[in-house]
Amino acid sequence: MKKPILLLVITLVCLIFISANQDKLYYKYNKAFEIFGATVRELSENYIVETDPEELFQNAIEGMLSDLDPYTKYYPEDDRDDIDMITDGHYVGFGITIRRIDSRVTVSGFSHDFKAFDGGLRVGDVIYSIDGVVTERMITDSLRHLTKGKPSSISKLMLLRGDEFQDTVELELTRQKVATNNVTWSGIIGDNIGLIKLENFSRAAASDFSKALNNIKDSISSSGKKINGLIIDLRDNPGGLLSEAVKIAEHFLPKNSLIVETKGRKSKNNASYISQKSPDLPQTQLCILINERSASASEILAAAFQDYDRALILGRQSFGKGLVQSVFGLPFNSRIKITSSKYYTPSGRSLQRIDYYNEGKIAKDTNIFYTSNGRQILEHIGVTPDSTVGKKIYTDYILDISKNNHFFNFATKYCYQKENIPLDFKVNDSIVEEFSDYLDEESYSFSSSALKDIENLYIQADEISQFDIASAYLDSLHSLFSNYQSNVFTENKQSIKELLSREITKRYHNEGVIAGQFLKSDTLVKITKNIITKRKLKQLLSVGQTKKKN
Repeated sequence: MKKPILLLVITLVCLIFISANQDKLYYKYNKAFEIFGATVRELSENYIVETDPEELFQNAIEGMLSDLDPYTKYYPEDDRDDIDMITDGHYVGFGITIRRIDSRVTVSGFSHDFKAFDGGLRVGDVIYSIDGVVTERMITDSLRHLTKGKPSSISKLMLLRGDEFQDTVELELTRQKVATNNVTWSGIIGDNIGLIKLENFSRAAASDFSKALNNIKDSISSSGKKINGLIIDLRDNPGGLLSEAVKIAEHFLPKNSLIVETKGRKSKNNASYISQKSPDLPQTQLCILINERSASASEILAAAFQDYDRALILGRQSFGKGLVQSVFGLPFNSRIKITSSKYYTPSGRSLQRIDYYNEGKIAKDTNIFYTSNGRQILEHIGVTPDSTVGKKIYTDYILDISKNNHFFNFATKYCYQKENIPLDFKVNDSIVEEFSDYLDEESYSFSSSALKDIENLYIQADEISQFDIASAYLDSLHSLFSNYQSNVFTENKQSIKELLSREITKRYHNEGVIAGQFLKSDTLVKITKNIITKRKLKQLLSVGQTKKKN
């Protein structure tokens, strides 16, 4: 009798403790609501000017969420298209991408159907106004309210175009339903090796991937051969729906394989995603390409393949987003996207790089995990490539030119008043010289990080009274890097040609078509193709290969 009585007492104590804690929590919420309501009432009655209740409440909600993580976000009714884009993979708009260049709202690209181009818009155009509202220097979030609308609705745009934007162009654009292009390009790149460039994980991504994969297999089998290998390019893929990544993984992982787990504060947010079908390509050589902009669902897919040693991961360290968001409906057609759980790879590791609940500190990679073959892998740093080939494709010089928008701005200037550019367009030496003159006109100068480090060493040597001893060595290093810097344009000429060719061509042709051309000559793709052709995957995924910590 003593045991049941003891259990009953313990249960009652636990219930009282839980009830007390809940009462305390409810009291805090009630207190907060009461103070908030009183504050709003005093503002509405006594503030110097009349306040807008909707604006006050939206600012209050956004302020409340700002102390959490950057992925928990409130969407009022006017921003519903943003949620539709995330969940359904479509939105209503002009079918353009915009960004601020030199503080101006500038057209930077088109959706894959190119209808805005057909309507007269050009990459590089500055949007001065929409329906009479001046937008030239608006932030992009404010601009959305003018670009969105009902399908088939029409707006009048005033554009600035040409050298120094001296031309004014007026045109009308019709809004349309624009679908996300999940698969930018797919095809065969030689040696019966397929490549699929997966751009997003929005709704239908798995279906789009399956169609692309079947087309590749059919094309190869029609010649009486089997697929020799597949490359999935996830570079610059920001992620999307976890369910789509799971479906894609099922093509390659054995049935009943754990693909990813989610764990949250509430048990309802805990889930295990298991492969439900037998793979159609269980043995095909598989390589995944990632970079620092591969995030979320991209990392789920890459990490699952890595944990099972099913694919070789190449490229650069991924972003490190291991948080899962859920979307909830709110009154008056508003919604909220809340971080509800973390995801964990089959080996049990978390890929989340930043600890948003500990003042945004970098999470420590103290825990070591192992792949199926026994290779060491670390958590809290995103996905580390299995091979460091292609670690740095472009030099600091090229990256600096790109960051300062010089490739973009030169292409705008070059394409001015050109009706068309052929798909096979290639920048020649003459155009490269024009680009060099353009950089001079813009007073562009580049100082390598190495030279800056050497200059700092001069200062430090002087501070410890060792300048005379160190200067001879530093002078030699300074001369070496100065010589490189004086020839830096010539040293990077090939990369300049490639990037300018793409920047100019994409203004007149579908990005997917252009991607196919450039992917075939892509440095990392060439390296990956060579690995598959020489059947090196098994060797590279063996226990002897250890992870390199960045």
